[in-house]
Amino acid sequence: ELATYMDRLGITSYGEVGKTSYKLGMTCPPKNLDKAITLFQEVMLEHKFDEDTIKKLVQQQMGMLQQLHQMPQPQLLS
Repeated sequence: ELATYMDRLGITSYGEVGKTSYKLGMTCPPKNLDKAITLFQEVMLEHKFDEDTIKKLVQQQMGMLQQLHQMPQPQLLS
């Protein structure tokens, strides 16, 4: 239902995970900006995810964080 509504309005969302931060964003046609902001606000503040969905998302994010943690760290040159 949410995905269909977003598709119809041309809204896409994305998330990025860093070692110390998480970034969420969206893109949309300018004519749908008000609707996109309202939708983004509802999803962030009034989410209605069931517990299984939350557990699945947490596991996915933990996997991404573990991959980042295992990546070699750049060394500073002296």
